[in-house]
Amino acid sequence: MSGVWGCVNYWALPTLDDVTQPDQRYRERAYIYLVTRLNTGAVRAAGRSRPECDWSALRNSEICPFIVWHEIGHFRDNFHPFDLFTQNGPDLPALQRRLAVVNEVLADRFAWERVRPGEPMPLTEAGRKNAEAIARDIEMLERLIPRAKYKHTPLETGQYRHVPAYMLSSKRKAAYVGPDIAPALLEREIAYYGEYFDKRGSHMHEVAL
Repeated sequence: MSGVWGCVNYWALPTLDDVTQPDQRYRERAYIYLVTRLNTGAVRAAGRSRPECDWSALRNSEICPFIVWHEIGHFRDNFHPFDLFTQNGPDLPALQRRLAVVNEVLADRFAWERVRPGEPMPLTEAGRKNAEAIARDIEMLERLIPRAKYKHTPLETGQYRHVPAYMLSSKRKAAYVGPDIAPALLEREIAYYGEYFDKRGSHMHEVAL
């Protein structure tokens, strides 16, 4: 994961509706990527240099849920990065940088409210120093492009529902999903993906959104 603990992929990628059933076709969904293990000290150290929210205030038991909610926040309460391509002009690279920072701020706010609902969010030094600039950038982006304009249809819940096909690319990854995957489906997906992904040696798993 190149030093990060979670990230989003806006591209549509294949998922399987119900992996307990052998005859499954692909559906396209966006993914979030999550590490399977992390160093809490490293998370807290990095958290002190966040643009607004101080992650170092999180308890050990809150770190993983916070990261999950943060990545969900990039879909639920963010400015979509691709929308900036409607803004032509020499200022586009600067706008992209400001949008990236604002989206991190908004995702952190989204996650904090779900991990510590109703509690004041702790601020980093940068968050205190740049509070007015952050507010101005959010207001500016809201004038340019709609925020969270895309409707999200909740998926049916369940351990074996809407599983990224990539998670069936090997028995090692499939173990994160559970023991009740249809054997014929798992065999099909392993054959399709081959051994390519396992040879990369990455330690992450995916969740469909």
